[in-house]
Amino acid sequence: MAVLHGPQPGEATRIMVVDDNTDRRGRTLEFFRRRGYEVLAARSGVEAIAHIIQHRVDVILIQGSLPGLSSYETIPIVKKIHPALRVILTLPGDVEPEPHPTEQTDFIHCFLEPIRLEEIERAIREPGAVPKASGP
Repeated sequence: MAVLHGPQPGEATRIMVVDDNTDRRGRTLEFFRRRGYEVLAARSGVEAIAHIIQHRVDVILIQGSLPGLSSYETIPIVKKIHPALRVILTLPGDVEPEPHPTEQTDFIHCFLEPIRLEEIERAIREPGAVPKASGP
């Protein structure tokens, strides 16, 4: 299994949005696309894993309550494929993050809904995260 790396100089940061809610996923994709990011979409954990295998992804923004393969099951798999992948998890405001071993959750930024996409963008751009996307 090949280990994928982040963007090369001159490449925009690529974000994959994993959300089973079509409207929310579309709004999130459009927000990041307008800011110069490359974006990919997935409706499920299984679809996200398939994209990670086939495409360079720098950041995964994953909704916490996915049907089928949960976000907590998906995250360790995509991190094994792409260890440098940044993970941002969004959870409904009334849900507590599931307790998991540190090796599974120490790389997660967690946001409670309702989320502000500007705050997520700040987490993506923070020092030590992924390089800034090229602006429009």
